[in-house]
Amino acid sequence: MPETSLGSYGNRSEAQSAPRLRWTVWPLVDRPLVSLGVVALMAALGWGVAVGSGGWYWGVLAAMALALSLWRYLLPVTFDVGIRGLRQDSLLQQARTSWSDIRAVRRCRGGLLMLPGTDDRPLDAMRGLFVPWGPHRAELLQLVALYLTGGELED
Repeated sequence: MPETSLGSYGNRSEAQSAPRLRWTVWPLVDRPLVSLGVVALMAALGWGVAVGSGGWYWGVLAAMALALSLWRYLLPVTFDVGIRGLRQDSLLQQARTSWSDIRAVRRCRGGLLMLPGTDDRPLDAMRGLFVPWGPHRAELLQLVALYLTGGELED
């Protein structure tokens, strides 16, 4: 995978000393009451499919499919924000998004939605990257503003 450019930073030591933020988000552990509801919903869906189809294996398959679709909720994800962009690491995926790939940022209730386009289309959120700020709201807003606009992030 080719590395992104260092931008205005001339060498690696300057890039390594640039502001950086790294944190891990694990909603299953961080929000236990909501997690209980999610797990109960998965079990209820599996039970409903098993009863409706007449086969327990279909219920297990449905619950597993739902668990797979909720992987970012069920597994810890580590976010790293730095000069080269955003990186997210988990058991199932490692992804890097460079700052040049982000065209728009939307503030959401629990984090930022990084979008690849500036058009306001209904399905844009499906192509974007949601970055939950956890306990680092101010730091994340400051870094994203610094690396995307060189200043303040608009509301």
